[in-house]
Amino acid sequence: MLNVLLQSHLRLNRGFRTVMVFEKLASQIKRLSLSSSCSGDYSESSDSSSTSEVKDPRDAIVQRPEDYSECRSLTLANGIKCLLISDGDQDELSDPSSSDKSAAAMAVKVGSAQEPSDTPGLAHLLEHMLFMGCKKYPNENEYDNFLSLHGGSSNATTDYELTSYLFDVSTEHFEGALDRFAHQFICPSLKKASVKREVEAVDSEYMEGLQSDTQKLEAIFISLIQPEHPFNRFTAGNKETLLEDVEEITHELRKFYDQFYSANAMYLCMVSPEPLDRMEEMSKVFEQIPNKKTLLLSWEDYPLPKLSCNFIKYYPVKDKTKLMLIWFLKSQQKNYRSKPNDYVSWCIGHEGKGSLLSYLKSKGYAVSVECGTSAGGFDDSSNFTRLDIVIKLSDKGLKMYRDVITLVFQYIEMLKRKLPCSRIFKEMEKIHTIDFDNLEAEDPYERVEDLVENMTLYPPKHYLSGPELMFEYNPRLITEVVNSLTPQSVTVVLQSKSFKDECLETEKWYKGKFSSGVLEQSFIGVLSRVSGGDFHLPDPNPYIPEDFDLKDITLEGPPSAPTLISTERKHKTWFHKDEVFEQPECFIYFHIFSKYVGRDLTTFALNSLNVVLLENRIAETFYPAKLAGLESEIDIQKDGWHFKFNGYNDKMMKFFRKLIYEVFDNDNKKTFIFNFTAVKVGRIILDKSFQQSIY
Repeated sequence: MLNVLLQSHLRLNRGFRTVMVFEKLASQIKRLSLSSSCSGDYSESSDSSSTSEVKDPRDAIVQRPEDYSECRSLTLANGIKCLLISDGDQDELSDPSSSDKSAAAMAVKVGSAQEPSDTPGLAHLLEHMLFMGCKKYPNENEYDNFLSLHGGSSNATTDYELTSYLFDVSTEHFEGALDRFAHQFICPSLKKASVKREVEAVDSEYMEGLQSDTQKLEAIFISLIQPEHPFNRFTAGNKETLLEDVEEITHELRKFYDQFYSANAMYLCMVSPEPLDRMEEMSKVFEQIPNKKTLLLSWEDYPLPKLSCNFIKYYPVKDKTKLMLIWFLKSQQKNYRSKPNDYVSWCIGHEGKGSLLSYLKSKGYAVSVECGTSAGGFDDSSNFTRLDIVIKLSDKGLKMYRDVITLVFQYIEMLKRKLPCSRIFKEMEKIHTIDFDNLEAEDPYERVEDLVENMTLYPPKHYLSGPELMFEYNPRLITEVVNSLTPQSVTVVLQSKSFKDECLETEKWYKGKFSSGVLEQSFIGVLSRVSGGDFHLPDPNPYIPEDFDLKDITLEGPPSAPTLISTERKHKTWFHKDEVFEQPECFIYFHIFSKYVGRDLTTFALNSLNVVLLENRIAETFYPAKLAGLESEIDIQKDGWHFKFNGYNDKMMKFFRKLIYEVFDNDNKKTFIFNFTAVKVGRIILDKSFQQSIY
């Protein structure tokens, strides 16, 4: 890891002279280049990791090169699938507070989609009730009290097809916590006396959702799909649905638990400094959970959701103007090795030259485009995978929303003509591999939370790497996804605070205000005949790092402090070699000092405005660098401009040099961006804390 501090005393209006001085600094930094060998090969034919319990090395759990934890995948006698991770040899510097923590999570393949239609929220209520005492530990607060006493915490979530429970605790008390955790699944009390209080907790969570645009929109979509679809249900539950008859609800809870909470539907993940053999011994307590041979339901062959309308106007809680185009595709969960949905989303959401966003910005229609699929819930399931294009509109874009929709389909048409493209897949594969190799260590709690869900989606070999890596190129699946993005199957959502008088329909549970309608057939016909326009596929990314060799550098002076390596009249340069993390990363801090920047509020505001304009101007040029792990931040302080650069070292100087040149190029300012930015900066100036920081 390389740290370079640059300090320069230059007047900001002398751009050419600044760049000339910068060239001297850049040449000094380049000589101090550092990186580390961290790139792995994760092709299907060869895996670089191994685990002590695997007979065939090809079935070893794939781990990143710098992950020295030991992993073991096994199945308990009653059918529970387990993943054990012993991280006792891991470097604890990233999070010293978690160095003596252990964690465990249990996922049960049952959720709201399996609950009776006449008791909405039953699965969610059972999630709350399960840990309110059990036969061995009848005190309903025993589990929570034990964790609190020993530095632990817990959580649980209910989704359509999955319910997850997790906790962490000091390692010294891990076995005691595991015993309490396991017995809640073995024989929970499910007392009638606890129902009313837990329904109040469920209702409180429901009430929080009443102010969430995400919850309101999802509820609107659910209310509009075919009534017989298993996902057409109110999943959260509240006092209205769960407190009508406490006796009956208690009976239904027990019935639901008895039917679906079976060992063959459970997945257990444990992370601890304890040795693997010791962890396997501790896991045996879960073998007391009965295996009822529950039929694991899947909605893979069920019809896809079909909304009763294809054009929705939505009146939001927050003042955000958006256009959303939504498709329900057949489930992509089994296609994780090639990730065709991610591939298409990568292209549509690209922000470089020739992209959809680039053109929308040039027309003054939009300021951002996002494309992809969220995990779980009403986004990704065994039945469908939802692909969303979300465009943040300007006022002009709202007025011209039909033009924006047309441009989206022009871009999709270009993709249909030019995809699949192996070069794009190879770039994604490289970037995903580099990111996986250099993932920051998570604390045990976060780790089990992610991994226990992975266990329900991927084979043991890919429990760790399944969601992260691109394993194989599959042109057929890419073509299938992009060909599914048709005008006939899209649902368009237009969101604006200006729709108050138009949105006269109210969704039952979350009270979202909307209007439902249809796109005219004539407009759908126009969208079906569009050309590819002037769009093109993303250009090759010149910033993807390739050199990961670690080079030794020896400097005089104490290793704990930066070393001054250059002093001239206009600038000073410090260097610090990191001796701890040894990652292939470089950090550059570049300060341009000026007494004029913070001399008064107006000057400071103008400099702030200039920075945001600059960031908007260079965003397109440097988007490929961002994808490749290179980041920059420009900040205005009272003493001048502060630049921060960080990312993989190999292409850092190319990125650094090009960006600094762009800083002093004053051409190409857009009126639309200026107006948008002026409003943003104006809001900042009105903030009292901001004003106090100046004077």
